[in-house]
Amino acid sequence: MKKSLFPIIVVLAVACTVGIFYLIFEQHNHLFYISTIATCVAEVLLLMNVPIWSGKKLLTITNATVSIFTNIYAIAVCAWTLAFALGIHDAEKENFKIYYIGLLILTLLFIVFCGVSAIGAHTAEEESKEQEALIENRRNVVEFAKILEIDIQTALEKEDSEWKEGFLRLVKMLVEKLSSFPHEKLHNNPSLVQKVEGELTEIATMCEQLASAEDHEAMQGDILSKLNKLSKYVTTIKTML
Repeated sequence: MKKSLFPIIVVLAVACTVGIFYLIFEQHNHLFYISTIATCVAEVLLLMNVPIWSGKKLLTITNATVSIFTNIYAIAVCAWTLAFALGIHDAEKENFKIYYIGLLILTLLFIVFCGVSAIGAHTAEEESKEQEALIENRRNVVEFAKILEIDIQTALEKEDSEWKEGFLRLVKMLVEKLSSFPHEKLHNNPSLVQKVEGELTEIATMCEQLASAEDHEAMQGDILSKLNKLSKYVTTIKTML
């Protein structure tokens, strides 16, 4: 909904409500004014929630919670005003004390329940953001490892041996270990991330140098040994932390 259009809708709704009550009430007394004002306020509260539910940026857990309680409060105020005007109000005594007491009770309940729920929703929202950040951190580590896995596969394209198949299988297993690694453990152990990224980068570089190595088998052994050590290190950290 366009920002310039929304205030116009609110003004028109309030104006129509005032006009309707003006025509309904023959006497424009105290009851007329409180009924009109209470309904208009409730109407504005309900309309104010429209931008929250129609926009992704505003639709957070906290805003949604406050919006729901605001809607309930607005409807309750309208219902209480209607009940008072039609059944409770004594036209002869003109006593509005009961109405205002009921209105204050509704407002107090709204403040308490909305406040407590909003705090709980905000806490849940913050925890959700933290979890998303942790998951994103693990995703970045895994994606980095997968990129290096592709680099290793590319570097070993011309390598034709059983060693290659076993080595690539071990690389894939390492990436799978990282994928299943609890995101909290990765976040709480940045040295692991640095070591994995650094070691995998070195392994990828060694694989690129393998084709031109003087002692081909010795270098294969070094690369495989380095990968096995890294894999054992990841498994140990995953078990211990």
